[in-house]
Amino acid sequence: MRPKILVVDDERSIRMLLQAALKAYGYSVDSVASTHEAELKITLVVYSGIIVDFNMPTEDGLSFLRRLHQHTFNLPTIVMSGRDRHDVQQQAKDLPITAFLDKPFELTTLIQVVRETFGAAASM
Repeated sequence: MRPKILVVDDERSIRMLLQAALKAYGYSVDSVASTHEAELKITLVVYSGIIVDFNMPTEDGLSFLRRLHQHTFNLPTIVMSGRDRHDVQQQAKDLPITAFLDKPFELTTLIQVVRETFGAAASM
């Protein structure tokens, strides 16, 4: 079974890019524009993991993850950010985040981090 990933990012272009790239590498992908939408999806679908943006308008990715972890949520998670990685890691030190992805990133870096975090998928 292919890993199923949820992408959470308020920027449509980033969501579409990640969805297309990950699908091309054999992953099953859903994408949403907000943490509220993500929370609804998580209650309906079983995911292998989540890729979430750090900086979003209504709720940042770390606040969202903290809320999820209060309810025994325990999926591999990649946090994307255009901010200083050290700063983001300091803010996230209480969370079991699997990996960080610095924006902007190359497609090869994305796929490498996704494979290390969620496992390999069969190519389409």
